[in-house]
Amino acid sequence: MESKLETCHHCGEQKQDCYHGYIAMTIPIPEAEAKKEKWNLIDAYENWCKQFEVDPNNFDGQELAKGHNDQCWSYPLLENTSKEYKRGQINAYLEGRAEKPFFYLTQDGFNKKIKTDQEFSKQWYTKTWWEQLERTDLNEQEFKELDDLATYDQLLNTVGRGIQCNDCGRKEAELYEIYYPRSLES
Repeated sequence: MESKLETCHHCGEQKQDCYHGYIAMTIPIPEAEAKKEKWNLIDAYENWCKQFEVDPNNFDGQELAKGHNDQCWSYPLLENTSKEYKRGQINAYLEGRAEKPFFYLTQDGFNKKIKTDQEFSKQWYTKTWWEQLERTDLNEQEFKELDDLATYDQLLNTVGRGIQCNDCGRKEAELYEIYYPRSLES
């Protein structure tokens, strides 16, 4: 006996042998997951920068400071180098009178370090992209992107009764393994 054709709630196609039960409102969408990753990295970078803001009058051996154009940098620990010398070097750079005497990370550099340095990633990478919705400096396009991601995330995490074809079930399992691997569960 042949099973009847049913419409899959995910792909919208008519298929046989569909699953009837509890399914997510949507399966992971690679484009949306890429946008979440972008905002996760922005959030992680901003948190990293906040950790290193220092009072310019209170430098110690390994100063870190947030600089112009949202670049965070650290002045390497130098033995026998006075705080005044280091402060003078940073001020001279900021005033355009000296070359950059310290290491800094731009957003791109931070992103590369997150992807290549496991310890750095464990310390700084958090998946808190939604916190960016609280920012007041977003332009309309950025806010809409984040708002759309919040809607997508809600759909991804909402389960209800539905019909899912076997193809979408396999695709969903593959995408979940890519974006939400079980190996990362604590």
